[in-house]
Amino acid sequence: MGNTALVVGLDVGQTKVAVIVAEIPGALPIDGRLRAEVIGVGVAPSLGLQRGSIVDMARAAEAVRHARQAAERAGQAEILCAFVGLAGDGIMSQNEAGVVPVADQSHISIADVERAMANARDVNLPEGREVCFACPRSFTIDGQRGISDPVGMSGLRLEVEAHVVTALSSYRRNLEKCIVMAGVQPSSFVLEPVAAAEAVTSEAERQMGVVLIDIGGGTTDISVFHQGTPYLTACVPVGGDLVTQDISIGLRTTVASSESLKTRLGTALPLSVPEGETIEFVGADGRGAQRQPRRFLARIVEARLEEIFDLSRRAVERAGGLANAPAGVVLTGGGSQLPGTQEVAQRVFGDVPVRLGRVESITGDTRRIHDPSLTTCLGLVLRGGRQMLDDTAASGPEPRRVGRWVRRLLGKR
Repeated sequence: MGNTALVVGLDVGQTKVAVIVAEIPGALPIDGRLRAEVIGVGVAPSLGLQRGSIVDMARAAEAVRHARQAAERAGQAEILCAFVGLAGDGIMSQNEAGVVPVADQSHISIADVERAMANARDVNLPEGREVCFACPRSFTIDGQRGISDPVGMSGLRLEVEAHVVTALSSYRRNLEKCIVMAGVQPSSFVLEPVAAAEAVTSEAERQMGVVLIDIGGGTTDISVFHQGTPYLTACVPVGGDLVTQDISIGLRTTVASSESLKTRLGTALPLSVPEGETIEFVGADGRGAQRQPRRFLARIVEARLEEIFDLSRRAVERAGGLANAPAGVVLTGGGSQLPGTQEVAQRVFGDVPVRLGRVESITGDTRRIHDPSLTTCLGLVLRGGRQMLDDTAASGPEPRRVGRWVRRLLGKR
């Protein structure tokens, strides 16, 4: 790979398609923290998508092509392949066990770990679903629990507890077709909630236990990390578009006008708006200017964000609650940008701390890097960069650490 390498992340979302080109070092730094420098960003409005799923292949491919071309111009690099984000409201997760006898009782090998993981991945699925992601959470050898890396240890029986995520098979296939039509080959599909967590949460938070909530346009992705690995991956089928739609209904105006009002004047804190302040907009019939109190707009925003966070909290509680996340909640995504979002989330989640996510290990265009709507794409760059480095390292002697093998596994389809 030389001293540096290029890595590309591609995020096909409900409201936009984002492509980011970044440079990464040819080897992982001694501290193990991958750093990247963004050299090109391309963003285009999404076309042909509904709730994160493709409904018009040609239009969706056109949007990907536009974003790719914009990133190529900015980064002065031809984009042929990319690490592609996988999400959507068809995502479901479960924690499964896999048990195998150890082939050589004096030495547990990576092959033994892979067999145990294959056993855990072999879950009964309804027709039309497939495993899109799996990673080991912990291992047990002959009844001894809590082992993080069994490679090289001795034992008769190896058991793995694995986090297994499934998705609609048609979603992944259609996404791949769309991207190929746009002139890009998927290097690998990466689960978006995991990628976003790598961008805005620290290793210490993931070890302690943390909830990531990524509010997109059509969906809200949730991931819970505990002891450094994913514990829950879920998707709530509502996002920032719900806020826009309710503003449109409440004010009887167009969706375009509602989106403008939300981004320019929206807040989730009605009491922060001066009493008597009004907003002006054109009604749905297009006849003349309409006026409403700005606090009315704020109450709509507040109610919808409360609903999104309430649904998110319920998803977390179904998987064991916030007891596994003492580090609190981290918010990201385009929907987290409205003033008062953090305060509403704090109210819903109660005692655990809530903060807005911030990317720390990526340099370049700071305006772009700190845009929450690009967090997932930046996370794809980091996750893809790790996989590239691990694949290069694995071309030599067999890697000894399970952590390295896990990162390679995360990118498999």
